[in-house]
Amino acid sequence: MLLVREGDDPYWILPGGQLEEDETFMVASIREVREELNVTARAEDLQFRFCFENYFELSGNQIHEICVGFDLKIKTSDVDLQFLEFGRPRQICWWNADELTNVQMMPLGLHHLLINPMVERYKVFGLNMMGSHD
Repeated sequence: MLLVREGDDPYWILPGGQLEEDETFMVASIREVREELNVTARAEDLQFRFCFENYFELSGNQIHEICVGFDLKIKTSDVDLQFLEFGRPRQICWWNADELTNVQMMPLGLHHLLINPMVERYKVFGLNMMGSHD
């Protein structure tokens, strides 16, 4: 599992970003992989993993985000761990699933999404394999 820590943040996050105007989650994911990891991905390389809502406060503003995660298999050697997105310092690190229980991650609950089997993930969020609500 590849996680990123921005600046002096005490927590790790998944690589990613925001949708641009008229962009699908799939297209945004491909763009973000290129921007954040300097790796080229294709739609057929991505497999849906999870979707959930997250509410939090940032700099006095209430934030509502919808997190959509995809699996992407890439070689560890394909990721430049020193790559700076837009010149910002950050740490990039590979983790094994059994190490994640001791890693402080955001958003809260991300551990559950990353270490539990796929079937449980869909069940927890009330989604079936087609993405509709049960």
